[in-house]
Amino acid sequence: MKKAISCVIAASLILGIGCKKETTEKPEPAIKKLLARTDIVLVKHFYQAQAISEDPTANLSSFHPGFISIKPVWVYEPGKVKEGEKGATITLITYYYWSGEGEFSHKVGGDERTAFLDLKELRDLDTSLDFFQSDSSPWRAQEKSDHVEVSFDSKDDFQASIFHTSGDRGDVLFLTIAGKSIELNTAKASELQKITRDAIGVLDKL
Repeated sequence: MKKAISCVIAASLILGIGCKKETTEKPEPAIKKLLARTDIVLVKHFYQAQAISEDPTANLSSFHPGFISIKPVWVYEPGKVKEGEKGATITLITYYYWSGEGEFSHKVGGDERTAFLDLKELRDLDTSLDFFQSDSSPWRAQEKSDHVEVSFDSKDDFQASIFHTSGDRGDVLFLTIAGKSIELNTAKASELQKITRDAIGVLDKL
């Protein structure tokens, strides 16, 4: 009996029975996956980027506010134009300034992050920004808790979020890529929506 049990255990280990390991791969934008391929010829069209920036917090010529830009991109294999992918690169650069003088001068800040969004995600971002800006959104009508976060998250670690806060600070729009953020007045949500819609407009004409 013991021998039979040992044989079953050994067979289970060899065949992997009862030891199935589930792996969940994070989804990636189709345009990013296509751009990452190295075994094919790719035609890549890059269009004019548009940007919005933080409001300056220091009246210094050496201080540069953070900003985010959206650049439409169209990628396809030769002869497979219809099977190509459309989307955008979103680039975020945090604020920076120069410290020190002369040979001791050095840059502080200015971290850069990039994310890819497919065309469908750009449309979803546009819809989300409608909700962000609507005065009739339910989360605005309710009494403020300590804070309420309303966010849009893309596959490639881009996030647009509004913090609806208590106290005197008011609402804040954060744009984040892979842990790096810029902070905007919520009034700039309309500017973000404009450059998002402009990128969609470029891609829709292709």
